[in-house]
Amino acid sequence: WIPAAKQILDDFQGLQGFIDQRLMEGLMDIEDYELVGGDGTGNHISGLTTEATSYDTARNASGDTYIDKLNHAISQVEDVLNAADGIILHPRDWRAIQLVKDQASNVGNYVMGGPKGDAQAMLWGLPVATTTAVPVGQFFVGAFARYCAIWDRMDARVDISTEHADYF
Repeated sequence: WIPAAKQILDDFQGLQGFIDQRLMEGLMDIEDYELVGGDGTGNHISGLTTEATSYDTARNASGDTYIDKLNHAISQVEDVLNAADGIILHPRDWRAIQLVKDQASNVGNYVMGGPKGDAQAMLWGLPVATTTAVPVGQFFVGAFARYCAIWDRMDARVDISTEHADYF
């Protein structure tokens, strides 16, 4: 919540829109953290970290890159007769993947198209979503459309109260 006098909201019409947008963005950030890392206790939902099957590190081979491990994770999903439909990474990991070049010692052409590219975020044919809710170095690969769902009773909204003592 944000305290703002009714008069200031009346005087500056754009301010209410700005406040509403910032509150909704903050809510979406918290929702991301719950969907990824919620532990299911108290008022927290049970997120991917709690519910997902752990990555099978026995699939790793000497010299594997982060991109190779993501391919192994796709294979792990396929081994249980599912088709992976997405990858979720920390933005820093996605940026590191975008910097991979086709020759050793960080020379050559960018594998992902380089700084002029505007290609959709994709790896191994799967869309990539980024969120800071995923810790750096970790990832999620899954059949999200089939096994993940959110049911909202109602859309989020911003309400204004004129009562100062308890705000509502």
